[in-house]
Order: sequence, then structure tokens, then C-alpha cells
Amino acid sequence: MRILFSTTAGAGHMGPLLPLARACVSAGHEVRIACPERARESAAAAGLQPLTFSDLDAGARAEFDRGLRGAGPEERNRLMVEELFGRLNAESALPGLLDIFSAFDPQLVVREPFEPASWIAARAKGVPSVMVPCCTWHPMPLVGRLLRSGIETLALEHGVELGAGADQDAQQIVSATPASLEADLVVPAQLRRLAPDPPSPARAPRGGVPKIFVCFGTVAGQIPGMLERVGQAVTEAVAGLDVRCLFATGRGVDHAKLGAIPENVEVTDYAILSEALADASLAICHGGYGTTIGTLAVGVPTLALPLFSLDQWATAGAVARAGAGATLDVPEQSASRLRAEIVSLLGDSRVDARAREIAAEMASHPSAHQTVEQLTGS
Repeated sequence: MRILFSTTAGAGHMGPLLPLARACVSAGHEVRIACPERARESAAAAGLQPLTFSDLDAGARAEFDRGLRGAGPEERNRLMVEELFGRLNAESALPGLLDIFSAFDPQLVVREPFEPASWIAARAKGVPSVMVPCCTWHPMPLVGRLLRSGIETLALEHGVELGAGADQDAQQIVSATPASLEADLVVPAQLRRLAPDPPSPARAPRGGVPKIFVCFGTVAGQIPGMLERVGQAVTEAVAGLDVRCLFATGRGVDHAKLGAIPENVEVTDYAILSEALADASLAICHGGYGTTIGTLAVGVPTLALPLFSLDQWATAGAVARAGAGATLDVPEQSASRLRAEIVSLLGDSRVDARAREIAAEMASHPSAHQTVEQLTGS
């Protein structure tokens, strides 16, 4: 079967697609991944054959960024989803993506929900689609409405009338989110749960000096002032505590942004998540989907500090409600509040046990290979 994956450039958007893409390749399917030109190297490094479409023009992106200045959180999120991921990115991507569809002639499209040009193209070409969310289902109804609003005119120009559901007209949905994080929701009937792939290592029993792993993803370090604020709050919070801390800043980030580094903190550009967490007692992150789901898969409690995107608040809140961690919103992300939460979480055996329960739940889901068999009928 010819299977086309489609994604925006962000690592957090492409990442959830990769287990299914690799499983499709392993099963002998003809696989390509459509992505913006700037994501070509990332796709190739993941072992996939990229087919690229146009990025948003730099001038248009700069103009959009200027329009964000002074916008409040809700308006900023609306603009990011409706205007940037929706109208602007789709207008840039769709011509190239339609050419990719014509040349490759996919029989199945597997897409992430923030790349809406593939939503239009799949409908225009009559190709069935599978959606792989890069967030919990909590923000998806809002994301679907905003994206549809942003791309509706473009879709109609191509003779496509888009559905109004949060499923974005997908015949199947495959999610790495455990049901425990969505217990307060009614999710679509076509949603399938996916086990971690590769399987996460067994987490070491608690003992000795607790280890804390800290990571705020690949974007926070590029936003002026953000890593300085939250990173320095974390290093001040753990200074003097009887803990070890590994802080991964992201590649290309100046470690000086973290200020004075305490003796019990090791700073690195990059760490393999499953390896860094294998002997950890707590993870501190921004509620980014990949980091949070990867943390839960190992059974490590999470202290989430949402920073800049609506899905981060949704994911952080879901983890806290599930009993596998806690969250602090922006006004509370001070060194003193962080220290208190760290001490509380490290001393709470119930949270530790709940995180391990969720890891076991995730491991019980069908593997990527089993899911591909179900999706393709082979």
C-alpha cells in the first residue's frame, strides 16, 4: 500500500507519527512523508523519504509575529491555530501537497492535526485519512473549529466542504495518550490507543538520592527570555536540596541562560528521554506532548509548567487530574513554589504509584506494528 504521512516542521508534531511510519516501512508498505522544506533533514534522519512542500514565506511569518505582540493568551492561541497553522501555512503548503498527492497517488494518508493542507488534499483526492494527535483530546474540538475557520475558504476554492467535527474527517484516529488522561472526555469512537514504540524501559525502584530530569522542549530556548525565567527558577529551586538534577536545554541553547548552576545540577544540550528517565524520580517539563507522554510511559511523575501553547495547559491539567503529577501556571512558577512542589511530589508515594500504573496501562495498548495491520488490513 502507498501511505503518505504529512506533518508540519515541529519535532513535537512529527514525533507522534514516527512509530506508525516506521512500522509501515517494516511491514513492506511504500511510505513517504510530506513536510515543509526545513523539515527535510529531520524526516530523513528518522529513516523516511521526504517529499517537501513550501514553507511560509519569511516575510509573511515576520508580519504575523508582529501581529502577536500585545495579544493576550486566548487571542494569541486563536491566532496561532486559526491564522498561522490554519490559513497561512495551508495556503503555502497546499499547491505543493496537491502535486505530491498527484505524483505519489497515496492510498492512505496519515496526518497530524496541525497540518491542515493534508486535510483539504485528502478530501479533494478522495483518499481515506488517519489522524495522529500531537496533544491530548482536550483541546481538539477547539483546534478543529479554529483550523476549519482558517482554511474553509481555501477548501471551498478546491471544491471541498470540510466536516465540522474535531476528528477532521479522519476515518481512524491513533493516539499515544492513555485513557487515564482523558477519563473526563467522550472521545471519538474511531480512536485507537497506541503503546510506546519502542517499548519504554522498566523504571528503576526508588532509592538513594532522587534524580530529577528537566526539559522544556526544543522551542522554549528560542523564545526570548523564556528559558531564562523558568530555567533559573528551577535551578534556584533545586539548589541545596538532596537531589541530583539533569537539565536538558535543547541543542544550540546557551547554558548561561540558566544563570549560576548549583553543584547538584548537570546541564546538557540533549538527552534521550527514556534513558534520562530510567532512574528518575520526577520530571519537570512544559507539558509538551512528546515529553509528557514519554515521561508517563516510563512511569515517572511529572511537574508541568505550561509556557506558551494551549495544548501544554491541557496536557498538564490532564496529568494532574489523573493523579500522576502536578502543574503550576505561569504566575506560580517561582523558585519558592517550585521547591515546595518538588519536595511534595518526591515525598508522595501515591503519585509515584499512579505514574507507574499509567505506564502499565500504556504498555498494554496495541503496538505500532499491530495498529498498522489493523489500519491497512494486512
